Amino acid sequence: MTDFRLALLILRYVVGLETSFPDVESGNPVHPYKRAATGRRLALGEPELIDGRVQLSLLVSEAEDLVAGNLILGFDPAQIRIAGVTGSELTGAFEVASNVVDGKLRIAFAGTESRGTGQGSILHITIEPLADVALTSALRIDSASLNGGLSPVEVVSSPAALSLPKAFGLSQNWPNPFNPETQISYSLSQASQVTLTIYDVAGQTVATLVQDHQASGDYTIRWNARNDAGQSVASGIYFYRLDAGSITMTRKMSLLR
Repeated sequence: MTDFRLALLILRYVVGLETSFPDVESGNPVHPYKRAATGRRLALGEPELIDGRVQLSLLVSEAEDLVAGNLILGFDPAQIRIAGVTGSELTGAFEVASNVVDGKLRIAFAGTESRGTGQGSILHITIEPLADVALTSALRIDSASLNGGLSPVEVVSSPAALSLPKAFGLSQNWPNPFNPETQISYSLSQASQVTLTIYDVAGQTVATLVQDHQASGDYTIRWNARNDAGQSVASGIYFYRLDAGSITMTRKMSLLR
């Protein structure tokens, strides 16, 4: 059996179009999956009307080294019909197999090498509305595996969330040294319980700037060099600490009056 036919058979098996494999000769190469150092995000794009049909794109935050995927999308069969699944410019030469069973759209795709980098569309899903339904919620991504599970993946709710921070981060305050005000920026790669605290050199709490559950994203907080009682603090060295879930980061700053 050729590698091409074997790849297509595997994809059809993954989505349930085949129930077993025929005997194949040994020595077929293993697909060259690559482990990604950072995770990827997946989201469904906004519905588009193309040639009289509604199309939604499956978007990925980073296409580099993406060579395979296995997805399950849910939908209400009384509201929409799945008319087809095709590759994009990033996956145009890939083999794509799909199958619909009981309100689940199963998709598998694989290729020999990625065709681009950065954020982009990897699949196009064509649907036909059967009722008056909000098309932005007609499909949902129930599960996703990329590169045989070797590439971490997070499903996000909107295309805007694809570009959210990939890691937690606490930046150096600016300006530094400062008087009378400075700003502190930090990034959350996922929703977390967040505390941002100012300490003096003795380790005593000066001010708590944030104590809240926050969504993933970038944040900037201003500190006016006052303590929790609203009193101005003296010149000197201070520390600010970010606690976000299990992550703790600390930086130093100087107040010069």
